Amino acid sequence: MVDLNSAFLNTNSPTTSLLPMPLLRAWCTPGTQNPLATWLLQGGRLWLLGGGAAMASLLPYDAPLSANNVFSAALGELGPGRIMFDNAHWRSEVRVLRSFQATRSPRAVGGWPGAPDYSTLPEQLLVKSPDTDPLPPLRGSDFYLIGYPAEHLSQPDAVIEDTDPDPARDRPASALDTLYVTAGGAAGSNWPVMTLYHGTESTPFVFSGFPLWYFRRSQGIELVDFVLGRVWGLSRRSVPR
Repeated sequence: MVDLNSAFLNTNSPTTSLLPMPLLRAWCTPGTQNPLATWLLQGGRLWLLGGGAAMASLLPYDAPLSANNVFSAALGELGPGRIMFDNAHWRSEVRVLRSFQATRSPRAVGGWPGAPDYSTLPEQLLVKSPDTDPLPPLRGSDFYLIGYPAEHLSQPDAVIEDTDPDPARDRPASALDTLYVTAGGAAGSNWPVMTLYHGTESTPFVFSGFPLWYFRRSQGIELVDFVLGRVWGLSRRSVPR
């Protein structure tokens, strides 16, 4: 979970106390061992999110003179060996612009063996307000924000794989499901901002290009329950909410 400010502004060593870069950025720097890659190769599952996770992982590959909020396969910034390409399967272009809300994609229909029930996801992720989320102690006006950094796909990104286990038959189908799309703001609308990869090239991988804490707490809980419970199959203890 990486926020945009830390991803973009913090460039010092991750072992320092002054503006340390996110560990994700350090781990994704060329020539560095990435424990997340090892985790995934061993069958681990991962949910990458925060509004700055894609940027933190791709900044080490930023092409000279390119826009600092766009990471493109055409410029070589987004390619093999990068977690967004290999695991999230975002392989065209990642752009970071502000959006207001996120809407469940009409393409979130599932239908593949073991697919979670996408209809349990909130139809729209809405900004929190004093009416829905009272101000917690020791928090200021920055608790209520208008707009969030949306790391979204800004070019078509088809991930088609053979879904038939019989090697004698081909059954091509999409292995990347769009769960949420942007809704308004500079990012525009209907660009994929949360996806689930469920193909054979990696373990199931969830990417959310937004900070979970921007939205209403009740909806954040529903989203966490969906990923950890319905996608990963974990059970949740009954605790006060």
